[in-house]
This record gives sequence, C-alpha cells and structure tokens, in this order.
Amino acid sequence: MRKHLHSLALPYFFYKSLTQWILIIILGGGLAHNSDRVDSLWALLGIAVILLVYSIFRYATFTYEISETMLTINSGIIFKNHLHIPYSRIQTIQRKQYFFLAPFHVEELIVETAGHQDNEPEARLPVVSENVRKGIEQRLHRIQAVGKSETITETKPKLRDLSQTSARYQIDPHELNIFAVTSLGIIPLMAFMGTAYNYLQQLLPERFLSK
Repeated sequence: MRKHLHSLALPYFFYKSLTQWILIIILGGGLAHNSDRVDSLWALLGIAVILLVYSIFRYATFTYEISETMLTINSGIIFKNHLHIPYSRIQTIQRKQYFFLAPFHVEELIVETAGHQDNEPEARLPVVSENVRKGIEQRLHRIQAVGKSETITETKPKLRDLSQTSARYQIDPHELNIFAVTSLGIIPLMAFMGTAYNYLQQLLPERFLSK
C-alpha cells in the first residue's frame, strides 16, 4: 500500500526550495532599492508562490511502499521514478532528525545499499514517522535471520546412522588355508606333531617301522 510522507514534508520541501533559490531572492531584494519596490516585491512574492506550488506537487507525487520483501519509493512530477530496494541489498539505515522535527517524532531516513557506486545514498525518505524506520528494520532483521538459518542448514554436516548398518565379512576357504599355514600359531602344532611321531617310533616294534 502506497503512503505519502508526513504532512510536515510540505514545509520541509518549501524550506529546501527556498535554500536553493536564496541567492536569487537576495539579489531581488537588493535590486528593490534601485528600482520600483512594488514591482520587486511582487517578483519575490511570485517566486515564493511558485516554490510553494512546486513543493505541493512534490509532496503529492512522492510516495513509498513497505512490503515484506522490498522498499519502493515513487517520485517525480513530470518524469516518474520508481525505485525498488530489496531488503537483502540494504546495508545501513541512517536517521537524521532536525530540531524542529523532534517534537513531532518524525525524521529523515537515509538508505544505503550494497554495490552503490556514487557517494550519494541509494534513497531518502525526507520526513516520515519513527515507526516507518522501525517497520523497515524489523523486516530487514527478519530477512537477515532467514538468510543466516539457511546458511547454517546448508553447512551442517550430515551424520550417518551407523546403528542401522551391519557389517558382513566373507572369507574365501583358500585364503583361510593360506592364513592358517602362514600364521605363527601353526608352529606349536607342528612341534607337537613331531614330538608325537618320535614317541610312536620308540613304542612300535622295529619290524613295523622297517616294513
């Protein structure tokens, strides 16, 4: 939903316009001493009216929208400008509160984004309520929290459940025989067999052995 700036933005725009035209106004006041004062005053009054009308149109055409994913700023009297700023690109939100705006709890917001090349900030909300900044910061923190949780989920290692896996071993009979022959446990068995053979030779008669 599009919203307008605070109503104090109208005198704020008028003040900014006066500061831009102050040199012409001073020169016009100086010329009033050398020419008809009435004509000079009418000229100054005409400039003030033009600046006031310009400020009204600027206020009427300046809107903003705070959605769940981005901040949108619409401006421009003749040439329309639509600026879409995703919260993921916002780096900082600075606040500037003039002394005459503090009693009304309104401020100027300066939005700086990543990848912006110019020295100027990405966008400005000249005169808005303090609740606007709080709403943007809440959505920004929400987006950052979601991004951190997704990063943790992606980097978390997957643990394999070893309790449900069973190890099976198969030994070939031929390999078992080779292991039995080459194993050190066969040595006592061979010594026992040799001793038993010598003992049998002593017990049996020689005629059986000669045969």
